[in-house]
Amino acid sequence: IIQLVCDPNDSKEAHEIASRTRNEFVLIAEGKIRPRGEGLTNPKLKTGEIEVVVSKLIIENESAVPPFGIGDESVNEELRLKYRFLDLRNPKLYENFALRSKACIAARNSLANMGFLEVETPILTKATPEGARDYLVPSRVHQGEFYALPQSPQLFKQLLMCSGFDRYFQIAK
Repeated sequence: IIQLVCDPNDSKEAHEIASRTRNEFVLIAEGKIRPRGEGLTNPKLKTGEIEVVVSKLIIENESAVPPFGIGDESVNEELRLKYRFLDLRNPKLYENFALRSKACIAARNSLANMGFLEVETPILTKATPEGARDYLVPSRVHQGEFYALPQSPQLFKQLLMCSGFDRYFQIAK
């Protein structure tokens, strides 16, 4: 992200085009890079100390105005989930994903250093009569047949143990 400056004294055409732009428009800009004026820097951005004085501006693609601003905490959850691709631009949500990723990496490294092997067991399996009520997923290939979310990975744990896997782990998703 970089700040564009469209001064009518530098380019009336670029200034006029800039006045028609809205959030999420895709722009092509040509110009000269200069340092931002004193007190106008933005330390939150890598490019916060410079700006581009635009000599030529093209609207490459227009876009509808987004239904809510990124990071707007007053937006209800239903609308946020409907536009999940916009909601995920929120830096707080990104930080949540980054934290989970770092935690999983740390757990994997620690367990691997202790001799554990990471495995992935099936998420869908054949329904079994014991345990809690199954969450069934219909098969698209075999009409009238269903898969179930496993109530317990016991079957898979036993299969691994019988096969000689004495140290293994799985990170549930």
